[in-house]
Amino acid sequence: MSEPSSILNAAAEARANEAAAAALEKLKLARDDVPATAIIFTSRLDQKVAWDEPPVGVELMHLPGFRELQNATYPTVPGHARQLIYGTVDGVPILGIRGRIHLYEGEDVVTTRQMVRLMVDLLIHLGVTTIISTSVVGSCTRAVRVGQIGIATGFLRSGERMTSIGSEGFPTLEDALDMPLVDQCLETFGFQGIPVVHYFWNSSTIEGAAQKRAAERLGAHAISCSGQPEMECVARQLKAGRKLSGLVLACVSNGDEHSNEAVHDAVATFGKGWIDLLL
Repeated sequence: MSEPSSILNAAAEARANEAAAAALEKLKLARDDVPATAIIFTSRLDQKVAWDEPPVGVELMHLPGFRELQNATYPTVPGHARQLIYGTVDGVPILGIRGRIHLYEGEDVVTTRQMVRLMVDLLIHLGVTTIISTSVVGSCTRAVRVGQIGIATGFLRSGERMTSIGSEGFPTLEDALDMPLVDQCLETFGFQGIPVVHYFWNSSTIEGAAQKRAAERLGAHAISCSGQPEMECVARQLKAGRKLSGLVLACVSNGDEHSNEAVHDAVATFGKGWIDLLL
């Protein structure tokens, strides 16, 4: 793993390093066995993967750093187990997060941002060099249809700093994207895949047609509460000198309700094909 520059927050880096060491011990993994690519699975998507054997996992809240940041009343989100998992598909090792932490969760904004950051920095400190963030998005335009798979090529947000601290500044999210992998996804998915400009909405709900139209007027094709915070973590580490890349894959739901049923229907459209990109 390449060494970062001093622009990164020292306390955040120390937390991630300690969490990574504990995760290797709990998963009984040598650092050389960590795959280059990790996947942040959206709700229950890991259940659609044809694992050779059930993956082993450790709860994030049982790792140092997360333990210290956790609030006693930290909420649960259906389908989000918050585990680091390791398994194989057709013999290929895959590391992942089963059930992400969202920025909208928790009672304390600062603590939640630190936990989202630690979730991604944990993967980086384990030695991962490509992070694929998967999510369910609402469509902002008729050009992006329910059942399609959106591949992010650009990002829109309010300008707020999501997971960076002080002098770390505002990294450019597009720099995090692995464009050759984006092109590969578009080719592999064919008509089902579509490039999208992604709008970040920091809420557990999508507010319906009016709010989506407002996002569309800004140039967005899809909207969700996931993906961008993870890419900010990748972009920040890139800015500090680490060799990393990212990808945001989004399964498109109806978006108006963002109900559990709509999420499950959208996740089902992924099938197994998308993970073949890693094999």
